[in-house]
Amino acid sequence: MKKVLNGFVNGDSSLANGFIALVIIGLIALGCTCGKGFDFAKKDSNSSGDDKSKTSVDDIFGDKKKEKSKEEFSEDKVPSDDAAQEIAKTTLLNFNDAVASGDFSDFHKTIAKTWQRSSRPSTFEKGFKEFIDKKINIGAIRSKDADFSPSPTIDKKYNRQVLFLGGRYTVSPRPVNFKLEYIFEDGDWKLILIDVNTK
Repeated sequence: MKKVLNGFVNGDSSLANGFIALVIIGLIALGCTCGKGFDFAKKDSNSSGDDKSKTSVDDIFGDKKKEKSKEEFSEDKVPSDDAAQEIAKTTLLNFNDAVASGDFSDFHKTIAKTWQRSSRPSTFEKGFKEFIDKKINIGAIRSKDADFSPSPTIDKKYNRQVLFLGGRYTVSPRPVNFKLEYIFEDGDWKLILIDVNTK
């Protein structure tokens, strides 16, 4: 046994040489293929070089990270101008889609639960019948920012904190004037009042 170990350590044994060769070949194979699938060969962030063949977590989950970086809303804090722009535009474009289709079912799902319980999609269809009949399209707001007047505010109404967004989009053929009110539900501002006109 001692003779075998000496031969193995000194490299005199063909068994030892074969084992070492097998390990080296195995390491080469793992280094060339394993790193691609499991990212063991990923370069550290400080290294230079550009390896376009590798997919990073940012590539896979980039959109979700962007969503997470969106402003955190609070019932007591007026959203930033960018966030207020996004809230108003999203509401009004959802409204525009409902008018275009003549069906407010999807729009109804986006409003505050309190308002959902006291209304039906048909309530909106009746209330905005003129928009539907005249095929009024406010889609031109998509590329514009609203001129808020007054500035977005939070105040008490309905025994709750309410976000007030009002103003106008200056678009052709007619401007879009709006008054929107939101309450804070499930970590987001949910619509409880909408008033839109193009006069």
